[in-house]
Amino acid sequence: MVEQLTIADYQKRRTYERDGSTYEAPAWMDDERCETCKYWELLPKDEQPPAGWGVKGQCNLLHTNWDGTRQTEYQSTGKTSYCQEWESRYE
Repeated sequence: MVEQLTIADYQKRRTYERDGSTYEAPAWMDDERCETCKYWELLPKDEQPPAGWGVKGQCNLLHTNWDGTRQTEYQSTGKTSYCQEWESRYE
């Protein structure tokens, strides 16, 4: 019996080009990477590095500070970066 691929699994195996289009991710790419995190968004094409230099996005992670206040941390990251706060956008 062939197992059917879910939409979430299909999306996790896609990766971005600098113009926003997607293609099949190479086998070496981990599913838990910035571009599959719910806090990450692709930067516009005019803010991307030259072709062949990777793809950049912005992490919009909301932190709770020691005093209980909440703060959004905007950080530029590559699509294959990873942090300890990663949460899937497809589940």
